[in-house]
Amino acid sequence: MKLQILSKSGKFYNRIIVLIAVAALLFYAGYMAWNYFRDPLSTILAVEVSVSEGRSVEGWVVREEQLLTSSSAITVPERSEGEKVGAGQVVAMGYSDADAQTRQDQIETLSAQLEQLTYATTVAAEAGDTTSLDDAVFQQLTDWAKLTAGQSLSESVDVSTALKGLILRHGADDGALTTLNSQIAQLQSQLTALETQAVGDTTSINAPVAGYFSADVDGYEQVLTPELLSTMSIAQLESLEPAAIDSNAFGRLITSSRWYYVAAVPTENLEDLEVNDTVTVQFAISGSESLPMQVERLGDDENGQSLLVLSSESSLQSVTLLRRQQADIILRSHHGLRVPKEAIRTDEAGNTGVYILETTSAQWKPVTLLYDDGDSYVVALDKSATDNLWPGDEIIVNAKELYDGKVVIAS
Repeated sequence: MKLQILSKSGKFYNRIIVLIAVAALLFYAGYMAWNYFRDPLSTILAVEVSVSEGRSVEGWVVREEQLLTSSSAITVPERSEGEKVGAGQVVAMGYSDADAQTRQDQIETLSAQLEQLTYATTVAAEAGDTTSLDDAVFQQLTDWAKLTAGQSLSESVDVSTALKGLILRHGADDGALTTLNSQIAQLQSQLTALETQAVGDTTSINAPVAGYFSADVDGYEQVLTPELLSTMSIAQLESLEPAAIDSNAFGRLITSSRWYYVAAVPTENLEDLEVNDTVTVQFAISGSESLPMQVERLGDDENGQSLLVLSSESSLQSVTLLRRQQADIILRSHHGLRVPKEAIRTDEAGNTGVYILETTSAQWKPVTLLYDDGDSYVVALDKSATDNLWPGDEIIVNAKELYDGKVVIAS
């Protein structure tokens, strides 16, 4: 009987212990819930970001330009848009009538055929075996691919002609070479006759100076010049009008590799800029391509705006057709860590910083504000010391009465 009483007594005590444990857990859970709603705790990870500060403007592309004119009834450019031309090189052909133009097309066709056949017979004397010809064809293909990729159009045409000659020679035996020589003689006779007829009605128009060819003429060639940019005001920029276009003009030469972009920009956006600084410009017509440009001039304030003059020596061939153009100018770039504004705090000494969650306690980390990004700040990223804010740190956003070392529990 005693053993049975002791057993019941043990069960009773076990129940008491379980009830106490459950009550303690409920109390703790209730306390934590009450504490959370009284002082909610939320965190966010520090993330490394790059933020650009810029402005969309409408401005003007400015270049050193020289008009190209022709007195011929028909003028046909021989250069592609943006192609580099040397002084004295042919830039266009002038014809007195349509027959002269048709004849010139025939001359060019015959000249190309003659050049290919002549090259084929020349190779025949220098490379008599198939292996040498294979190597020569492969080399010319490689050169042509490089020139085409680099947009060296005139040089790629020369290589293309040589390549066609090699291919002709590759498939020709000794009997075929005799036929090639006969064809060369016939082509030369036809070509001479056509060239004699063309003497009086076909004219080669040569570039007066070296430059980049553009077939566009808009009347601003002599109105909007680089020299004018050094003294131009916003009022002058806004009142620009094109000059009357010469009826004989068929294109222009851009005679300097440096080109400019000028626009009126709110003065407050230019406060930290200086001459010779570099900014990034993205023209609307160029899609996603961005160009680094140098600050050439910062004009005086004119009713809250200042004239900004930028320059570049890159990508000239892609902007030969641009004149009045919208662009996004990236004035500054900030790289650092993104921090919600609610997380920024100031200590008793007036220092700015944040608290991060380190295990179960709050740890103070100082920060330097770089840029206001609306709902958050970009703060400096300094990895020289572990006491600074690092990517991946768990920033405490919402909590009351924080101090360095305070024990907190994340929700």
